[in-house]
Amino acid sequence: MKSSKVWKVGLAVVMSAAIVGQTAWADAAATSGGEGTVRVSFPDVAGNHWAQKYITRLTLLGIIQGDDKGRFHPDLSVSRQDAVIMAVRMMGLEDEALKNTTSYVLPFDVSDYAKPYIVEALNKQLLDLKEETDTASSSRQAWGTVSATREWIARLIVRAMGQQSLADQLALQATPFKDDKEISSWATGAINAAVSLHIVDGFEDGTFRPLGSVTRAQMAAFLSRADVEGTHNGSRETVGYVNEISGTKISVTDEQGQVQEFKLGNDVGFYTVTDDTVKIPGSSIQPHTKVYIIHSGDSAYYVEDLNEREAVESTAAGTLENLDLEQMSLTLTTENGSRSYAISPNVAVTNKDGSGSSLSDLLPNSGLELKLKNDLIQQITIKSVPVSKNGEATLLNVDSDGGKLTWLDQSTNQTETFALGSPVTITYAGNAIDTDQLNPGDAVFYQVKNDRIVSVIVTKPVIDPKSLSGQGVLKSLDIDNKILAINTAGSELSAYQIADNAQVTIDGFASPGLQDLQLGDELKLQLSNGKAVKITVLNRSAKAKTLSTIVSYSKDSKILTVQDSSGTPTAYRLTDATSINYDYGTITLDTFDSVFTPGKKVDITASGDKIVSIRLATSYDGTIQQINVYTNELTLKTAANDIITFKVGNLTGVSIPGQASASLASLKTGDNVRIQLSPAQDQVAHITVRRSLEARVVAVDTANRKLTVREPAGSQTTYTLDWNTQITNTVQASVALGNVPADGLVVITLFGSSVEKVNVLNSVMGKVTAVDPANGKLTVQAFDGTSQTITLGQNPVMVRDSAVLAGIAAIKQGDRVEVATDSGGKTYVNVAVPVRKQFSSYDFLSKQIVFKRATLNDQASYSFFAGAYVHDGNTAIQPNYLLDSDPVMVYLLDGKIIELEKL
Repeated sequence: MKSSKVWKVGLAVVMSAAIVGQTAWADAAATSGGEGTVRVSFPDVAGNHWAQKYITRLTLLGIIQGDDKGRFHPDLSVSRQDAVIMAVRMMGLEDEALKNTTSYVLPFDVSDYAKPYIVEALNKQLLDLKEETDTASSSRQAWGTVSATREWIARLIVRAMGQQSLADQLALQATPFKDDKEISSWATGAINAAVSLHIVDGFEDGTFRPLGSVTRAQMAAFLSRADVEGTHNGSRETVGYVNEISGTKISVTDEQGQVQEFKLGNDVGFYTVTDDTVKIPGSSIQPHTKVYIIHSGDSAYYVEDLNEREAVESTAAGTLENLDLEQMSLTLTTENGSRSYAISPNVAVTNKDGSGSSLSDLLPNSGLELKLKNDLIQQITIKSVPVSKNGEATLLNVDSDGGKLTWLDQSTNQTETFALGSPVTITYAGNAIDTDQLNPGDAVFYQVKNDRIVSVIVTKPVIDPKSLSGQGVLKSLDIDNKILAINTAGSELSAYQIADNAQVTIDGFASPGLQDLQLGDELKLQLSNGKAVKITVLNRSAKAKTLSTIVSYSKDSKILTVQDSSGTPTAYRLTDATSINYDYGTITLDTFDSVFTPGKKVDITASGDKIVSIRLATSYDGTIQQINVYTNELTLKTAANDIITFKVGNLTGVSIPGQASASLASLKTGDNVRIQLSPAQDQVAHITVRRSLEARVVAVDTANRKLTVREPAGSQTTYTLDWNTQITNTVQASVALGNVPADGLVVITLFGSSVEKVNVLNSVMGKVTAVDPANGKLTVQAFDGTSQTITLGQNPVMVRDSAVLAGIAAIKQGDRVEVATDSGGKTYVNVAVPVRKQFSSYDFLSKQIVFKRATLNDQASYSFFAGAYVHDGNTAIQPNYLLDSDPVMVYLLDGKIIELEKL
């Protein structure tokens, strides 16, 4: 067979000629491959026509056309000379054929336009002169205009495909058709070859009908099937694996590894390679399916399931939650939650040093890295094993809700966080206490088993818990004199003084105080020296109800009646302490009824029958969970973890950072957005996407409030900051725009087309002296000589020369790095690129250093980072101390020097 490149180049033109029955068709076909109007059907080809798939395919490729009335004429026959034109074009030989302007004298009659093609076919042995002369002499009609027979077409296509040797091998075998005896002896091998290549087939009665003419529909089928033997490299064709498919778009990774996305209109046709007769629903094509797509611009019109699934390789990392050896599955806990995976029977288990292990060695809370293929675990690497130890420590943080303690270990001077076990024993002076009675600063003796705290003994408390706690029902409260009384379980009335800085906790209240306590509340008191230092309400919490509809409001009684989203009515009471939010501001209780009128939708947070806060339902922030294009609905997971479904309409606007004309089709699940409701609160009016990016500061223009940055991909962008834009550092302190450092790292949060926040990162630059992949830690010796061990945390962003690194193992000892952490705890690591240079000169005023070029294309002039380290050994030097031709090693970040070392 010929090279796939030559075969494919020719195929585009042979299909053009596939419609050619007369000379007029040939002229039209020669120009039919452009990007003109997209045709997907013909009025004379029924939707259930047996060749509809082939005709649609070749039409969309711009290869076949109808007549001047737009009809296809599927039953017209194809002449010999037009079939030869197709074959010559299929082989990519048309230009060669047309170069020869010599007058041709042939021993049989053909039309003038076909002569150069016939000569080329004879030269390339697509035609045999003796075979065709014998055929011509037996016919009264001109050789060229005779309708091509099925056996003659089979031989022509097999030769054009470079499969004559296969035909010769099969020449002595009988064909599989009932009318085998009617097939000419010279055609037997070609027909067998065409059948084995799945180019031709027979009729329903089992016959081949070798002398039957080939119709235009049959020629479309032959050529379309022949294309399976070639490659899909035309500008309108894409082959790849599906990443994502919906009712409006399909995203694939093509054979070059590039992601391409196409729109799907109502006229797109879905097909499968295993069935040539009918369309299939688009919903039957799943992610990771290999597909063949024909498209025009960014719209797809033909999608064919090639009946192949991608062997999707992926990795996962987290801690082992559960192992089920009977079901051969495990559950892994990551920062995104828990997920179960099936384990391959041939799974390989290794320790972090590469030594072998087994499934039975896996312990709960072990740190694992999984290698998967189609979500089936092929390899498990044990990255860490759960800690079991005991010792003395000082508590730094008590997270009762999260069930965690953080302490400073006295023997290692390291900060550690462990989860509380179930059960866990916490005691002081021989008495059991609970986590609410633990406080930062307490000295403790701990015991940890398999990464879980099983025992804590308080040895020296900062607040003496020996008086234990008080618990009972609140009977009286004197806020002025700070005294409360509770009825304990034995109906005994006990009074307590309230400490000046007493903490009040009510589930769902942002910052409750003594005024939020209500008679009848079940209280738990933490006492110190007889005073209540912490008051926790046990039987009451503030609960949120979204999108409730106001039924009525009484200004006198301040009773608000609403119907929740399920239609259930509830009455609530507003108080002077109720937070009333409207249009990102607050209003007073006196003006409540003028804005919050019956029929309005509101979000309510209430404790019992008392409204803690109420807001007009105008907008919601959250992440997109699903977009349903069929029902025009969008499902949002809010910041409070509520799942709400909204209606979207044709007029719903979309704003996405960096996209001038975004639409609903531009949105993706997982996008962080703000949903703005229409005035009627019945559908989404606008969707604004919020995205964050790390960038390097290039310039700061305080007068015009402009910030110019270079993004990781190297592009430079200038953002205008309005007066509401927050500029903070990693501890959330406000930073003036003029104090944003040149060359510093920032994380810019974009909200639609505006900058919502700029977070200035504190960074460490220096030399990597140790890499701990198992625990995700880097030790960096900064340029000032100090050393820091930095924990990278979950999903750090690691980049070298604009390329994202696969993991911490890609960082080596001796690398120069910049490490920064944002206010959310996310870590960014930029690895510098080392380049050996020869010094030429230094301009002190411009602070530009010039190196000698090794080649003409070498960059010669460089700038320094603010605070760059220039040194000879351990001695810091100035760049102008270097001498001509001195060898140096420079380390570059974003094209600027962070370190220069004299060699």
